[in-house]
Amino acid sequence: MNEFKGRSDFCGHEEAVDEERKLLTNFLARKELDVVIWQDKFMRLIGPIFCHFLFGDPVASEIINVYMRIMQKQSFEHGFEIYCMDTIVQDEVVTKLQEFGKRRMVHRNDYGAFLAKMTSFTMGKLQELSENVFRRCRYIIFPMNDRWHWFLLVYKRDEGMFKLWNSMHSLFAVGTTRVYTKFLAGAICHLSGFDIVSEPVLREPCRQQGDPRLWCLYMHLVGVSSP
Repeated sequence: MNEFKGRSDFCGHEEAVDEERKLLTNFLARKELDVVIWQDKFMRLIGPIFCHFLFGDPVASEIINVYMRIMQKQSFEHGFEIYCMDTIVQDEVVTKLQEFGKRRMVHRNDYGAFLAKMTSFTMGKLQELSENVFRRCRYIIFPMNDRWHWFLLVYKRDEGMFKLWNSMHSLFAVGTTRVYTKFLAGAICHLSGFDIVSEPVLREPCRQQGDPRLWCLYMHLVGVSSP
């Protein structure tokens, strides 16, 4: 990990302008480079994520993925089955939905064309969400991001619905989870013919971090950039 984490000394970094960084990021994120660069027991790096390490950007999403994989592995070993979706799937889907249209909605006849724009990794993970997964696993967890804050969208098999755990409530996060669950329901039906209930998304009570505006102000005052 030390070979990759927070790298900012790669050749030419000192002279790299924003446009050059953008070109490198786009190059690494190309579908042809959507391959595993490095992996171990709990973690793997692919092209789109590797660029974050090159530029020293936060690696919070991969840290979350590590915890998700550990939790999923332990749950399988003890018969309390949990399925965890990789963070990059939510990020890619939400980003492409925002580019797709103002309402961030995909109509039933458009799913084929929309899914064709996904990277092979995201498509593979979405195809894993079969009827068997929804019937076998007690919880299906989708870590999501609201700019710099992470929260959890969870499908509970026993109740047959999605629930939201967010320690810093925001209407944007609620809206994003509703948009995402509608997309999931349509995508899963398109891919496997299995129907899931996407509404309503219910907020579960959990301990709150405080007013997000105050936290953002604090970060600004101390000069800390958002992850």
